[in-house]
Formats: sequence, C-alpha cells, structure tokens
Amino acid sequence: MNLISTNASPSFNSMWSSPFGILAGRTDPFSESTAIQSITYFVIITALLIIMLNMIISILGDVFDEFQLDAEIYNFSEMAEVILEIEQILSLKHRTDNFMFLYMCINAYEKSGNEWKGKVIDLRELIRVRFFNDDLKPYLEQIENRIDIKVKAVNDEVKHVKGEINTLSDSIDQKVNSVNDKVNALSDDIKDIKNNIQAILKIISK
Repeated sequence: MNLISTNASPSFNSMWSSPFGILAGRTDPFSESTAIQSITYFVIITALLIIMLNMIISILGDVFDEFQLDAEIYNFSEMAEVILEIEQILSLKHRTDNFMFLYMCINAYEKSGNEWKGKVIDLRELIRVRFFNDDLKPYLEQIENRIDIKVKAVNDEVKHVKGEINTLSDSIDQKVNSVNDKVNALSDDIKDIKNNIQAILKIISK
C-alpha cells in the first residue's frame, strides 16, 4: 500500500527494509504524507501489538501450566530440604551417615481435588462436566424418556390391536362352528329326506 500511495518502484528498501523498520519501531523512512500511509501505519502497529500480546499471554500461560503441574513436586522437595536442614542442625554432635526414605502421607478423605492439571486436561474436564453432564446428558435423557413413552404407547396399541384381533378371531370361529353345525344338521335332514323318499318309492313300487 505504501508503494501504491507513493508511486515508487519496487526495491529491497521499499519491500523489506522499510516494513521491517516499522515493525522494529523505526519510522523515519516512512513518510505519512497520504491517508493510505497513515492507515497502513496504524494497522501495522495495531496488528503488531495484538500479536505481541498474544505471544506474551501464551508464553505466560505455558509457564504457569508447567509450574502448576510441578508445584506439588516442588512443594515436597522444599519440605524435604527443610526437614534435612533441621536434622543436620539437630545432629551436629552426633553426625551419622544414615540414609533413609522419607514418606509423605496424605489423608485421602481431605483431598480437595482442585489441583491444576493443565489447560488441556482442565478443558477436557470442563467439556465433560459442563457440556456432557449438564447439557448433553439431560437432553439425551429427555429424548430417551420421550422414546420410551412413545414405545410404551406403541406397545399398548399393539396389545390392544392383538386383543381385538383375538376377539374377532374367536367370534369368527364361533360363527364358523355355528355354520358347520347348521350344515351338519342340514345334511342330516337331507339324509332323512332321502331315506323317506326311498321308503316311499319302495311302497309305491309294490
């Protein structure tokens, strides 16, 4: 933009040296004679400040994470050094080289559980606790309850339909049985009529 505003020819000074000087704080070769140059200078300085602040914040965050992860180790090592120094002071007269182990006992029921575990692990726990347990899990439980209610309603309806089908099949069986009984009765009547007709024919033929 500076080359366009000043109508200068591309060169090493205009393309690399002057922008690097602006980033480093040297503004003498940069003439703010036009609005484009002023806007360019303001944008460059603002972007530089934002980038540097982000870099400082990221460095401090990494250092803080590293320190918090090793804070317990540093705490125990400092306490061990204090104990060793006290033992050396108390045993000036009777100094013996007796190497022993130092055990650190912690009450399991009084541990707060709020130790810093780093940004990544803390973010994972945040997602798991707040997003999954507080938001996603209740929503999934609501969906599951709705599905269970609908499935139960469908099962009840299916049972009702099965009951109606069974009732209808029983009534159909009864009607079929009654029709069969009537057919059997008619067949018996027809046999009786045939026997009577045969008897009458025998009498007439005599």
